[in-house]
Amino acid sequence: MIENKGELDVSSLILLGASTKRTDDSKIGFFGSGNKYAIATLIRMGVGFRIFSGDKEIKIATSGINFRGQTFEQIHIDGQPTSLTTDMGPQWEEWMALREWVSNSLDEGQSNIVTETENVSGKDGYTRFFIEHASGIRLVIDNWNEYFTFDREDVKYENEFGRLYPQTNIDETMVLFRKGIRVYKSEGTTSLYQYDLNGFGINESRIIDNLYSAGCRMIEYLNKTTDIVILRNVLRNAFVGNYFEGRLSWKWGVDKLSQHWRTAIDNHIIVVESVSGYFEDLIRSKDHYLVNAEMAFQIKHSFPDVQVYGINDEGAQLAHKKVEPTKKMEFLLKECLTFLEETEYNLADPIEFVEFDRTDVLGQAERGKILLSPKLFELGKKEIVRTIVEEQEHLRSGFKDCSRAFQNHWINLFISEKEERFGHFL
Repeated sequence: MIENKGELDVSSLILLGASTKRTDDSKIGFFGSGNKYAIATLIRMGVGFRIFSGDKEIKIATSGINFRGQTFEQIHIDGQPTSLTTDMGPQWEEWMALREWVSNSLDEGQSNIVTETENVSGKDGYTRFFIEHASGIRLVIDNWNEYFTFDREDVKYENEFGRLYPQTNIDETMVLFRKGIRVYKSEGTTSLYQYDLNGFGINESRIIDNLYSAGCRMIEYLNKTTDIVILRNVLRNAFVGNYFEGRLSWKWGVDKLSQHWRTAIDNHIIVVESVSGYFEDLIRSKDHYLVNAEMAFQIKHSFPDVQVYGINDEGAQLAHKKVEPTKKMEFLLKECLTFLEETEYNLADPIEFVEFDRTDVLGQAERGKILLSPKLFELGKKEIVRTIVEEQEHLRSGFKDCSRAFQNHWINLFISEKEERFGHFL
């Protein structure tokens, strides 16, 4: 039995699209079609139900009607035919009808839900829905907390935007709720937590309408979370355990991470998990979090003081490990450095030989060092000099590749060299 204060207006079972809740963010209902879909679904599924408005039972029946050579079951309310048929909500399941009436009960106030009763009757001043214990309904009753959160007491975190619950599924199936009602379940996906967020967008079947958008709402919620334990759990496990939180669009889902994330990171270094093999010495010697390239970029963007390894300034995955130079590499480098010295180019930063995880990368400027790939030394001295000078100027200017600022830096460098050589100063 699902009960709430106030007697049901029969029009709410007939008028499709009529909803007084659409502009009230505190309400679960939105589309004005739920009661109709619920009735059609239960009749179609053969599940018995009865509806009472006060002491009066609202009679529901059907009759066949022909439309273009096909017979449909037309729904009658209190003996009057409606424009509704039992084919409405073709994707709805039994539990969705129960969900609808529970949602209505919560919206109307003084909700009372009794999971098992044999006393089927109305009550003055109240609306009552009774649903037979069919298999699909019984499944909901036996697993109530997997469908509704309003009875749960295991809240991990709560703010004005929603609630966070611990993962309760044995197989850690991802379950999402909106205003206490389940709106998504994926048995092939795991998540660290169960999310009950007011901002999830839903379609007319009351299911998440866009999983990417839902993921953005999850990022926003986690970014407003002040519980450091939760944030550290995400950093420690989401990206190495194939959890949904680790697959969210962290690079674009929020402009910057909150300072609570900085507190959670503390003195840890950040390493991109997929290229962590290039940083084994660092991982062994320092506290660290392994994350994906998107989260690494967001952390680097939000907190410049945090040491991030495995991405370049643009956020692309890029890792390297130190290698010993061959005699050929040492010889060619010496020749190139001699050229730079004789042409009065001031090389200020040290050079290291590294192997990059990306084969197309020949050089990189990083943390006050010029990193050169062994592949560069197969391309001739002119290419080696060009790469050394480019990376040195990145370090001096602080400007990135393919930027207007770096282009202007080169033009100014060229003009300054002309001024010095010819003694004509602009």
